[in-house]
Amino acid sequence: MMTIQLNDELGKAIKNMAESEHKPVEQVVNDALIEFLEDYHDTRTALAVMSRIESGEEAVLTLDEVECNLNAMDG
Repeated sequence: MMTIQLNDELGKAIKNMAESEHKPVEQVVNDALIEFLEDYHDTRTALAVMSRIESGEEAVLTLDEVECNLNAMDG
């Protein structure tokens, strides 16, 4: 468990959201943090891939190229 201090404006906004969603404040905060961390992870992953593409470590293929490669695999 962790305790955090929120400024009055943010605390009020979270309480209002919890009331409008009919959820406990703790659930609203946990859900928001989970979504933020998932977005953060996705962004970091995307940036890493972009870096590998820019450095030439990975290539980008068009849909036509992918379909051609898949068709070639089918024989």
